[in-house]
Amino acid sequence: MSKLKTEKVLNPNSVVETLTFNTNGSATLAGSVSSTERTITTGAFDLSTGNFWTCGAIAIPNPTNQVAGTSGLIRVTAAPTSFASNFKFPSGSYTAPSTFPAIVPFYVQASGTILMGKWTEGIA
Repeated sequence: MSKLKTEKVLNPNSVVETLTFNTNGSATLAGSVSSTERTITTGAFDLSTGNFWTCGAIAIPNPTNQVAGTSGLIRVTAAPTSFASNFKFPSGSYTAPSTFPAIVPFYVQASGTILMGKWTEGIA
């Protein structure tokens, strides 16, 4: 595959990254991608503001701005008491993690359907 154009990009964190546009239409990014972790509250969980979230022992609400193809992670410091109806778990129901912190991936299949992964627990 031949290169069409390569650009050096300075991101907001002052890290130089390389973006290469290939002649086959694909692009390659060398560097890192990061985002701010935001806090889920019972009244605020807006997916348009980020993909990385944290919370403790709360009832996690359905997020606003669910767009198909959005994915992210939720890091918990205590077991959430419940998840709202849009969240779909591998076993068919929510099973709380038992060691903390714990992280779970999510994927918005369609507005109203959020597929959840399995917990990775006790990360220190």
